[in-house]
Amino acid sequence: MRASTDLGRVVLLIALAAVVVAIGFATSDAAQGSDALFYEAQTEELEGATAQEGRQEWFSGPEASAAAVDEDEPEDKVRVLDPDWVEYSAQFYRRRWVVPAMAAAVDPVAGDERLRVVSAAGYLLIGPLLFLLLRLRFSPRTSLLVAAACILLPPVIDFCTDRGVDSWGLALEAASMLFLALAVERDLVWVVPFGIAMAVLAFTRDNTLAPLAGIALLLWRLWRGGLPRTIWIFAGVALAYWSLIALGGRAPDSSRYIFAGTLLVFLVAADALAGRHIPALAALAALALVALAIPPNVDKLYDGRGPQLNDATTSRVEYAMLDLVRGPIPPEYAPGKDERVTDLGGSVFTPMPAGDYLEAAARFGHLGMPLAELRRQNLERREIADASLVGALGLRLRPAPPPRRPAACPSSLDGRPGHPVFFDPPPGGALLGSRSRRPVAVSLGRFASGGPGIHIGRLEPGSWAELALPADDAPDAWRVVLNGPAYVCPR
Repeated sequence: MRASTDLGRVVLLIALAAVVVAIGFATSDAAQGSDALFYEAQTEELEGATAQEGRQEWFSGPEASAAAVDEDEPEDKVRVLDPDWVEYSAQFYRRRWVVPAMAAAVDPVAGDERLRVVSAAGYLLIGPLLFLLLRLRFSPRTSLLVAAACILLPPVIDFCTDRGVDSWGLALEAASMLFLALAVERDLVWVVPFGIAMAVLAFTRDNTLAPLAGIALLLWRLWRGGLPRTIWIFAGVALAYWSLIALGGRAPDSSRYIFAGTLLVFLVAADALAGRHIPALAALAALALVALAIPPNVDKLYDGRGPQLNDATTSRVEYAMLDLVRGPIPPEYAPGKDERVTDLGGSVFTPMPAGDYLEAAARFGHLGMPLAELRRQNLERREIADASLVGALGLRLRPAPPPRRPAACPSSLDGRPGHPVFFDPPPGGALLGSRSRRPVAVSLGRFASGGPGIHIGRLEPGSWAELALPADDAPDAWRVVLNGPAYVCPR
């Protein structure tokens, strides 16, 4: 009798969700955010396009413009339409292939609505799975009302139907918790579907449910009793380790932290299972789960490779500027501690002071990037080079008296805020005089031609300042950038 009654309530929840989906399809178009655009791009990839082609199609069209209005309107910078942001963020979706795979499967039938159709299917399952989970502890009426209330929450409807990104994540989390509860209370055979659901979830959304499941199993084992004392040592070390990571503000998913943390989790699990008989099906499920986890975990080992290579290359750019300077550099100056350098993406993990670096370079050789290689770097790194050189030389505007005949000096009349002008200063520097009624910002560049330059000061109305540019072995000319009219006289 209970089974038939529960089945009727499950059908009712599916019907309720179907009505919500039908209303959504009839009254609005898909309000796709950036998550959905990445899923669409990966669907294109599964259908034969390259990753670059898929992102180019979905992040350069009207869907991306609509997502930018929806997501970035309060922000100063429109991220969704920024190619650099898209390329950087793409790495966080490379493990999420379940929804794109289902979208590719239904594409011949669903067409442009493929992602919404897949998401709607997941949404239909959320209510029944929540109901069955709640029924393990609560009455049919309470379970039905709570499950119905959950699927009718506006954020759930928004992200599970309109945006088409989160329904399968919620459904698989509910399924995992249901199977785990059944394994604890009924029979360990339910560990098999629990492992399958967790494995699929790992390729659907970031698997934040795994720690929760592990804690639940550990609590169940504690309740059963008979644990060895060493488990408290391993558990205490693990908790202390994770607490120190949190207090230090470190990213918990960094490879160097995951390895040690996983080892501690295995030690706790081994103690918790000591002397317990593990059914063959449960062992096979665990092995299958481990096998499925190997590829993404091996890939995780490479997560730190990119930033380390970038940090090394950037450091070589900065040290190249220290090598270039002929005269003395303040020994305490470190490009990695200069805000002008770090604001441009300069290295912060190896901020070696100039004194230490030059001493080591004299003994063991220079680390700086050759200038020919530096000139081939992207604009961001060349701007870092300019900021490092400006900082090492201590370049700034110094107040100076006006020349005897200012009108005889060349002048720039076209610069204005938002439309700066640039010029090559005379050898050794220049004497700059304001011709504006407002402050004129002065920036300096060398290797980053076409960039905005490094801000070195400003000319107050009617004032004069000297800009000294020491000579070195690089043939690259300095460029002064002004956002207002000014005189430019030789020193």
